[in-house]
Amino acid sequence: MTNEGFSAGEVVQLFAEETLGGLATGAVLGFVGFALIKAVSDEPKINIMLTLAIAMGGYALCSFIHVSGPLAMVVAALIIGDKLAKSQDFTAEGKRELKTFREVLDEIMNAILFVLIGLEILILSLEVSYVIMSIVAIFIVLLARFLSVMGVIKLFPDKSDETPTKY
Repeated sequence: MTNEGFSAGEVVQLFAEETLGGLATGAVLGFVGFALIKAVSDEPKINIMLTLAIAMGGYALCSFIHVSGPLAMVVAALIIGDKLAKSQDFTAEGKRELKTFREVLDEIMNAILFVLIGLEILILSLEVSYVIMSIVAIFIVLLARFLSVMGVIKLFPDKSDETPTKY
């Protein structure tokens, strides 16, 4: 009889590879991506295309090398956004166009997400146990989010009144 499960060590190793690899890949993509965007700082449309290329190409790269794509994209976006906000090389118009594009793309992706969720709900069977578990899950998630946000606010009380800078 063969053992087709994973040992705890293998799970920890895979988790570490996925997370640390995703963080490292995101950092590299963030710094390289910002350098590319900065090189054409006077061309907002090219900046938009580079942003899309970093996101889509970076995610495909992560899938290919078996690291966490979502973590990599978050790290890359944080690095690019932070450096972009601090950079003086970009025109106000260029920053505004890039910000507007990202906002429109965010709205489109949220609309698609909610349509997909709605379609998924259509194929679910409405059993009482599913409804009860869904309600319980909603309360657990809301409580976890509340506790995590309050924990951060309590850890950094001096920072709670500050508004993050936007570019």
